[in-house]
Amino acid sequence: METFDYKSISVKRIKELSFNINELLFPLEGNPLRSEISIKLGFNSDSKIVELVVKIAYHNSENTDDQILAEISVQNVFEILDLESYFSNNNLILPRPLISTLVGMSVSHTRALFSKCLAGTVLNDNNLILINPEDVAKHFFPDMFK
Repeated sequence: METFDYKSISVKRIKELSFNINELLFPLEGNPLRSEISIKLGFNSDSKIVELVVKIAYHNSENTDDQILAEISVQNVFEILDLESYFSNNNLILPRPLISTLVGMSVSHTRALFSKCLAGTVLNDNNLILINPEDVAKHFFPDMFK
């Protein structure tokens, strides 16, 4: 079992990078929304920083041209004091519980900021569904689950 010390991890920044909404594209009653999530990982071993940029977009599932109704991009920066211990052949391989925790926190931050931005719009009541952080981490970072 991979272990790590949660006390060596801290949140350094949560920043909304972009948000946009086009309320004119909002579907008629009964047309469901389709949500899409993407996650990009970056790191700086010298400063012991790991960055996850989470992007969430809502699409009209009935619309074939796949226009985006609303989207947000949020930067999540974490400091991991023992980051250098997670490198293998110049690749960052975080323990499963750690990458799952970072993904879960990052998606949660993004969900909260997206909900704040959607407040008062036609998409006000369309919150992102709950996710299993480990499943999402495994999908985006399969090398960390081998």
